[in-house]
Formats: sequence, C-alpha cells, structure tokens
Amino acid sequence: IRGKLVPQDPNDEPASVLLERIRAEKQQLIKEGKIKAPKGSKACDTSHYEKVEGPFEIPESWEWTTMDFCNLYKSATSNPFLYPEQDFELYSVPTFDTGMPEFVKGQDVSSSKKVVEKGDVLLCKINPHLNRVWLVSQHTEFDCIASSEWIIFRNKEFDASYLIYCFQSPYFKDLMLSNVSGVGGSLTRAQPESVGKYLFPVPPVQEQKKISTALDALFSLINEIDDGKNFRLINDTVNNPVIVDECVKQADQVYHLASAVGVKLIIEQPVHTIESIVGGTECVLKACSRYRRPFLLTSTSEV
Repeated sequence: IRGKLVPQDPNDEPASVLLERIRAEKQQLIKEGKIKAPKGSKACDTSHYEKVEGPFEIPESWEWTTMDFCNLYKSATSNPFLYPEQDFELYSVPTFDTGMPEFVKGQDVSSSKKVVEKGDVLLCKINPHLNRVWLVSQHTEFDCIASSEWIIFRNKEFDASYLIYCFQSPYFKDLMLSNVSGVGGSLTRAQPESVGKYLFPVPPVQEQKKISTALDALFSLINEIDDGKNFRLINDTVNNPVIVDECVKQADQVYHLASAVGVKLIIEQPVHTIESIVGGTECVLKACSRYRRPFLLTSTSEV
C-alpha cells in the first residue's frame, strides 16, 4: 500500500479523478436523501476534491482518503425472525474463519441484522487485533445480512480485493487498535466514527487491480509452501556434489546464497570458510554448467 509492489502506469486515471467522481456522486446522494452525511464530516461539502496529506509518502498518481469520504453504504436493518421460512445468507463473526457465510432460515436468527449486498467490504469492530476483513460474495440468491459487529464499506468504484488487503495491512490494523473501547484485549471494540476518519491510500483503479493480482499470487505461493506443494527442503551442504547435482538437475534456475556468514566465523575459521565459500560455489557452478541452468550469485560474501 506504499506504491512499491507494482510499477505505476502514467496512462492510468489518477486517483484524484476517482475521488472527485466519488465526491460528486456522494454529494448528490446526500442531497437526494438516499444516504446520510457522516457525523461531523464536511468531506463532501466542497465543490471539488481537496488533496489530503498522509502519514507516509505515496506515488503522485495516488491519493489519501477516508471511509467517510468514500462510503456509499446506507444503513439498513432486517429482522429475519419475522420471515421464519425465508432463507438468508448470514455473514456472522464466528464463521469468518471458515471463509463461508451461514445459510439459515429466518426462524433461526434471533436478532436484527444489517442488510448488505455483493461487493460490500466488512471490517470487524470487535477485537480488531484479530484483523478480520471480509468481502460479501453472495454465494446464493438469498438476501444477504450481516452481524452488527461489522463496519460496512460500500463503493463499487474500488477494486474490492485491494480494499481487503489495504484494511488488513499492519498500517490500518494499528489505526483500528488506536481507539478502542472495552476492558481488555479479550473484548474490545473499534469505534466506527473513528474508523470512518482513518486515512488510507488510494491508487488508480487499474493499479489497485494489479496490486491485488500480485498479492493473490504471493499468498498462493505461501499457501503452496505451507501445504508442501512444489517445495522441498534438503538440510545438507553445498559441498556435497551428489546432493547439489540432484537439486540442480530438477531446478529451472539456481540462486546461490551465502555459504559462510559472520565476521567472527571467518576470523576464527579462515580455512574452513574459504573451503566452504570457494568449494561450495565451485560445486554449484559445475552442476549448473552440466545441466545448463541459469545461475545467480546473490551474496557479497562470495565475491
């Protein structure tokens, strides 16, 4: 969320244009009485979008904004118990970890819920240290409802996946934890009015999508490693030609990392470290030459 993950494209529509469009739309909706202006906010009272300074540097095509400025959600509640035979898709806090909402009958829901729709982003205000942010995906044709413990953000102009990653970032998590009510870490709540005023960075929409795609790929790789797929750990030495030969033969590319680390080690065991560095590098280079594998030496220690 600092503009360093993917390159900026000068042809992308700047985020300032996006925010000006949102400002005009929200001002019109408030004027028509379709949504309410945030309490104590003058974000949409101006005739144009005004640039905001944030806590860290971002690219020129990005902007800072708040949920209050961009949120088009109109608060609405539903009491499913009044419709006992109707099916609902319920986004409850306890089911967040499963990644799937509950599919329930109205008679099984004992309290009123918030009405949500596909594309809404949910931030859990209870125990914000758990960092629960959820996208309403609408898996069924049922009406979607959510627990009152969610803060709801709605604006289809944004890439929803980018918002998920942004609101889950350490930066925004720290903001969520900066003003909570409650007696301790086991039961605290973020304050919705405060959350609405927290700044978050907005890239151009096309860059939002690129960031989401890049992060999806990275987390997919992490999941593969966690699952043991396409990942193999061999605890041995680069001075073992049999092991090195086997590894290089199966590889597409070879990245040779440091084989001897630490000034103290090199001073105390100079011959051993020279043998490790020179001999190990020679062993890897011979195998790469044998199988014609690209080789990258990544440590200044070796040089």
